[in-house]
Parts: sequence; structure tokens; C-alpha cells
Amino acid sequence: METFIFLVFVDGESVLHLSCIYGHAAKVKLLLSNGADPNMRAQKLETSLYMTALSWCAYGGHNEAVSTLLQDSRTNVNLVVLREDKTRMTALDIAESMGEMGEHIGGLLRGAGGLRFEELLQQAQGSEDAVTGMPQVIDYSLVRNGLEAEAEAEVAE
Repeated sequence: METFIFLVFVDGESVLHLSCIYGHAAKVKLLLSNGADPNMRAQKLETSLYMTALSWCAYGGHNEAVSTLLQDSRTNVNLVVLREDKTRMTALDIAESMGEMGEHIGGLLRGAGGLRFEELLQQAQGSEDAVTGMPQVIDYSLVRNGLEAEAEAEVAE
């Protein structure tokens, strides 16, 4: 089971991500209880789309799966994700962009301390932690070659 939980498909998504995309709350709960990382970002190499399980659930309007993720104390409700156009956002931004479909999820996220990206920026102004939790651009030619450590070192420079 452990190998299955940490499996990442060629498109950069984990089993947890796929369970969230399709709104399978019971599978989300099972995966989380067996160690799946709720904060892992999918890294779609060809599109540079970075999404978390929570952001996929918000995008799909999956209320029960969002609730399941929020019950896990490891879930960071304010992780910043990138859209394909490099726009930064949080799960709350995504929920609010979904209109009526995202209203309930937006309420759940706000209740769990969720903020919009602009609110995170306002909170972080003047702080050295202004970019904490925000994905950085990585040279994916290195990642494709299995040189993740070198890619991370390059980001740090």
C-alpha cells in the first residue's frame, strides 16, 4: 500500500491528487490515514501547473473531499499554487473563482483560516517570510534527469 500512496504519475500527480480531482472523499481519507502528503504539489512538467490536493478539490467543487482534507492537521490551507499562466493563488482564490459552486468550499476554507493570495501578501509585507509556501521556478530539465538535488540547489542560488 505504501508504494501506491507515494506513486506519482507521469503527468506529475499523485494518487491523492487524482482522488481529489474526482472528489473521492473516502479514498482521500484512506490515503491520508496511510501517510499521503496533503501538501504535495503536483508538478505538471509540460505546463508548469502546481496544484495541491486541496486546490484540486476546491477547483472541482468537492465539498466532502475538502472537509476530509481540512480534518487532517497536516493540511496547510494557505499553500500557494501556480496556474499555468504563472498566476499565484490559494485554494480560497480557486473556490471564490468558482462562483456559486465554490461558496460552500470558500466558507469551509475561511473557517479553517484560509486566505486569498492577496491577503497572504498583505500579511507578509515587511516580513522575511513573504515567499514561504510559494512555489519557486525549477529547471525541470534537471528534474527529468533525476537530479532533483541539483535542481533545488539551483533554485536556492
